[in-house]
Amino acid sequence: MHVERNVSESILKYLFGDKDTIEVCKDLKEVVVMQHLWLHQQGGGSYKKPQAPYVFTRNDAKAFVDFVAKVQAPTWYATTFKKHVGNQRFQHMKSHDHHVMV
Repeated sequence: MHVERNVSESILKYLFGDKDTIEVCKDLKEVVVMQHLWLHQQGGGSYKKPQAPYVFTRNDAKAFVDFVAKVQAPTWYATTFKKHVGNQRFQHMKSHDHHVMV
């Protein structure tokens, strides 16, 4: 069950952009892969991180969280996902909750 939890958490982190950091963009440039995800220099020496195609936009993330929060499971099978939603993210989920989500 813990493998399912780790996989589920990892997928959610990718979808919500927690694993899409500036360091990752710098590493991609260093390895010379996925040029569309490199940092783009703007005027004044600042950089802009492009939107990765696998990361939810704010509207997509809200729609996904709202949809999962409305899912109802049979009594005693799973908890209500609604109570795990906070700040448009999933929080404090146990292994069985990840199992049900997968």
